[in-house]
Amino acid sequence: GAVPTGYTVDTFDPNCALAAFGRMWYASTSVERLTVYYSQLLLGDTLTGVGSGLLDISAVIGNNDEIVAIKDHNKYLIIFCKNNIVVYANADDPTNITLADVITGIGCLSRDTVQKTGTDLIFLSKSGVRSLQRTIQEKSMPMRELSLNVRDDLVNDLNNENPVLIKSIYFERDAFYLLSLPSTGQVYCFDTRQQLENGAARVTIWNNFDFKAFCVTEDRNLLLGSVDAMLPGKAFKL
Repeated sequence: GAVPTGYTVDTFDPNCALAAFGRMWYASTSVERLTVYYSQLLLGDTLTGVGSGLLDISAVIGNNDEIVAIKDHNKYLIIFCKNNIVVYANADDPTNITLADVITGIGCLSRDTVQKTGTDLIFLSKSGVRSLQRTIQEKSMPMRELSLNVRDDLVNDLNNENPVLIKSIYFERDAFYLLSLPSTGQVYCFDTRQQLENGAARVTIWNNFDFKAFCVTEDRNLLLGSVDAMLPGKAFKL
């Protein structure tokens, strides 16, 4: 493999990565916060030569932002920044990739809060948990705010959190989204099966849990990992 021009193996340090459209996509290095690098087709570790390249989105949203996470959804490449969301079409053919949409004023607070539900993307913004419930063709559709009914409490809790440590998971079997805030010891559980009249999700809050990792197994069980003062580590199964 080969890293992008201008980097060495030791200095190429992307903060997020995505396997999609037959390639690997990497973004937000310590020196290029607004650049997405993509590999050659079917060669995820080769980021130079024919078929590889980069997307510099600074011209789209300016330089006062940075990429937090990248996902694929409905054949689009979704780039979550702190204050904006950038959507590209034709990502399966980077030579013809086109800017499809820019959602301004709303971004993603933490990389590990973006979860695919199969038909949607759920993520944590500065103002709460949101659903990317809109199609590119119907730009007037608002994003659903799942945490509307607990917004004030959640935003207050976020003030005491390191965004890097916030974790989440979507559990398809029971259709809920978990958001773990380890510093406050709280887990917000959003039931996505049926939305309330105002578009919010039903929410329960689990107290005194410091879950730092989640994993859904092939046999559809959910593992929740935590560090215990008396044990090297422990995991709970749902």
